[in-house]
Amino acid sequence: MNWNNLESTWKSQKAAAIPAANLASLLSTFESKSRAEACRFLWRDLREGIVGIFLSGYFAYKTWKAGPAYWPIGVAVAILAGIAVFFLIDRLRARGLRLSPDAALLAKVDADLAELRHQRRLYDTVTAWGLAPLALAMVIIVATAYYNKPEMLQSARHIRYAAGYFVAVVALFWYIRTLNQRILHRQIEPRISELERLRDNLTSPP
Repeated sequence: MNWNNLESTWKSQKAAAIPAANLASLLSTFESKSRAEACRFLWRDLREGIVGIFLSGYFAYKTWKAGPAYWPIGVAVAILAGIAVFFLIDRLRARGLRLSPDAALLAKVDADLAELRHQRRLYDTVTAWGLAPLALAMVIIVATAYYNKPEMLQSARHIRYAAGYFVAVVALFWYIRTLNQRILHRQIEPRISELERLRDNLTSPP
């Protein structure tokens, strides 16, 4: 950004309380962090969406091959597909709210704050909208398999397998929940506080 653009941006933010000499560095930091956040959320949504589509397709195929008796797994497939669609829709939502590169600095800060607050809600409620439905889908799949082959419940090997599967799922869900909370408290919330301070500087009387 050259000096003329910097001066124009500074003058357009009439409430800015920071010196123009510092605005270039502040804006450069803001833009780089904003791009990094957008890329991180993009790849997360794409990754989770693709995994969900793959899993729902895999179990749909296995259900079709297994026959009508395994129809409850179709409910699990719908749950997995729903989670994948949720991520893809959220990605389209974020894309639709993207500002043009020449938007005012204050507008960009407000847009980033809105997106980060949205992401904070997602990370904070991941158990309700993500982990709980996923757990339900996995229970349906396992229960349907054992219901159609009750002899497995009489096999010590299959009982150990079921117990190991349960422990592994609980550990995985605990890890996902812990990881989400770590991202929330170490990345998202500090960035929200930083942008709120920046916005206060931009809107405070000179």
